[in-house]
Amino acid sequence: PSNLGCGTKGFLWLSTSTTVYATISSVPFTPPTNPQSTPSTADLAACSSAKDIAAVHANHDLNVKLYEEYMAADRLSVKLITTAVEDIFIASLANEFTGYAGVTTKELLKHLNDEYSDIDDAQLSANLVTIGAPYDPNTPIETLWTQISDAVAFAEAGHSKFSSEQILNAAVTAVSASG
Repeated sequence: PSNLGCGTKGFLWLSTSTTVYATISSVPFTPPTNPQSTPSTADLAACSSAKDIAAVHANHDLNVKLYEEYMAADRLSVKLITTAVEDIFIASLANEFTGYAGVTTKELLKHLNDEYSDIDDAQLSANLVTIGAPYDPNTPIETLWTQISDAVAFAEAGHSKFSSEQILNAAVTAVSASG
């Protein structure tokens, strides 16, 4: 598992929107940035001892590791998707010379969703009922979280996002209606 995103969700963020991820984790995921090959001159100049310099280098090494881990997970996900999906459906994202090297997992999934999923108004209306459907207290609470998370993802796929307030109200409604 990754230490990013509270350390329990791995790289789930790569394949979900920020809105959907927020329903799964209370800790926002911040993708690591490229730390470059060496610590910054400013960080090193601020050091007053060899111990400080060693700490800057150790922190930089950790940031490099996290960045490389994140990029490897993204590259692997892109490879899995481009292998599984016929090129005709994703070729518009490829570069003539580098192929899918500059394409992220999020970009691929967004493209596939935008171009090939078709969610109509009736389905979105039914989803409004689903998100607030009464929770059965005889089932694990995780069933409610899954119900809400699935409804949020479906609404987003249909370009009709729920606000945070709507999601919270739906959860309260579902629990209140359970009796």
